[in-house]
Amino acid sequence: MNQAELKSALLYFMDSCVDDEVRRSATAWLDLDPVPVKAILARITPHMRRMDEADIGLWQTIMHFHM
Repeated sequence: MNQAELKSALLYFMDSCVDDEVRRSATAWLDLDPVPVKAILARITPHMRRMDEADIGLWQTIMHFHM
């Protein structure tokens, strides 16, 4: 997964699985280079709502490679 795909996936999860306050604070980190994936995951994971079954594989891939 390249940086563009990673940013896109993280933004997708921020838009669909967390509330506005958490999303605003974590979205700002997407502009950094390199993207601080661990910090973003640590910020959004405790606040995530239940995700669709189809999204679980993508989430597990991100967690596996970046945590």
